[in-house]
Parts: sequence; structure tokens; C-alpha cells
Amino acid sequence: MNFTKMHHNGNDFVIVENLNRQIKFNNSYIKKLANRNTGIGFDQLLIVGKPKSKKANFNYKIYNNDGSEASQCGNGALCFAKYILENGLFDGNKLTLETISGFYEVIKINNKQFKVSMGEASILNKHKNLYYEKTVNKFSLILNGSKVFFNLLSIGNLHAIILLKSFDNNFIKKVGVTLSGNQFIKGGANVNFVKVVDRNNISLRVFERGSGETLSCGSGSTASVIQLQNNKLLNNKVNVKMPGGTLTVQKEKSCYFLIGQPKKIYDGKLKADGN
Repeated sequence: MNFTKMHHNGNDFVIVENLNRQIKFNNSYIKKLANRNTGIGFDQLLIVGKPKSKKANFNYKIYNNDGSEASQCGNGALCFAKYILENGLFDGNKLTLETISGFYEVIKINNKQFKVSMGEASILNKHKNLYYEKTVNKFSLILNGSKVFFNLLSIGNLHAIILLKSFDNNFIKKVGVTLSGNQFIKGGANVNFVKVVDRNNISLRVFERGSGETLSCGSGSTASVIQLQNNKLLNNKVNVKMPGGTLTVQKEKSCYFLIGQPKKIYDGKLKADGN
């Protein structure tokens, strides 16, 4: 099996071309590949496949490092498009990708920069097993005796957004584990911890469902910007600083674009037994 390792701001991916469906992936095999000590190691595995719909150029399948399937990944889409174009799988600068959550358009801006349309967002005020406090327009949850407030927003995948004045590692881990798990939200949510710097800049840490805290998260960046723009706290173009680097989210009319510079790390080859 040939593969390519790529990353965007430290959010790392293994990409495999499987247009002829010659490779079979299952939960145990994915977890074996994802192991950073004995496998390749990655946040997500991205599979290049043939689309079912004529609207799309490629099927974009995403697996978390615990073997579960993800419905959207913005950083992954940037790397996915760069991989396709650099390997001569498509001739053009605009790609339509098919995922289990819908279609996403990726545009090559130049040899370094790409941007992906992140689809339509839905801000939620109802969710099973969660209480929504209308006085503050947020969900609330009691954890370890303290009330935690957060918003829920779906952008192909579900995000819980928590606005903070400062980052606390213990708080992020406890809340991240709880809301990304199945205890309160079936399937879990990606949990975004946000600090507003000014109207053009935010700092963000994301605890992803199925992966834990990551160095960067494109869909989390977009979801956080959308929610805070809805709260009238941000302008249309926002720089999002994460532990792995800074990316940009820009609103163009009613569409949100994630802009970044995906990078290739190396190419590799695995034998049939995974070695």
C-alpha cells in the first residue's frame, strides 16, 4: 500500500489512493496504522475514492485514529486536494469532494495556498439529554460541581464551542473528554475552547471526537468563527491561532472558507501485512 503523510499546522494525515477499491480498511487495521509508536501515526486517515454522485470529482472518506468515521475535516480537505493535484489525479484548480455529510469545494489559490468551502452551518438550541438556557442562549452542564456553558453548531460535524478568558489544561481535558464522548451527546462532539483576542483574531484549542486534542482543526476553527460572528464579536475575516499554527477563516457572502497552506511530509509504502 502506497501512502503519503501530510499535515496542515501539525494536524497530520495519511492519504491513500483507493480509486479501484483494492484496499480494505477496518477498525483494527486503522488503529494499527494510527499507532505513533508501532505504526505510521496520524490524526486522520484520508481515502481517495470514486464518487457515487456525478456532482463530485472524488469521494473523500475520513477515519479518526480510533477507527471511527468522521463526516468532515477542513484541514484534511486542504491536504486531500493538494495530494490529488500533485499526483496528477485531476487537471484543474477547483475540486468537488463528496463526503458522508455533503459536498465540499476546494480551490487552489496558488502553489502553496488552498481554500475549502466549509458548507452551511446550523446553530442548535435543542439537543437530547442537554439543557438549553434561553436567558444566555447556551447549553449548560454540571461537571465536577461547576456549571459549564457552551454552544452547539453543526458544520458537517458537531462542535461544542466554549468561550474562555484563559486556557486551563485540566478544564480542557475534563470537558473535552466528557463532551467528545457518548455520555451526553450520541457520537460525541468536537470541543472548541476559544479566546477572543480582538475582532480579527482568536486563539483556539480543540479536543476532537475520536482523536483527542489536536494541534489544529479546520472545521473547529470555522465553527468557532461562525458562532462568534453570530454573537457579533468578530469581523468577516479572522485569523485563528492554534498550537500548531495560524489559519484563516473568511466569510464571502453566505459562504465560509478555510484558507491554509497544506504540506507534504513524505511518501511511504506498507506491505500487505502492515509492515
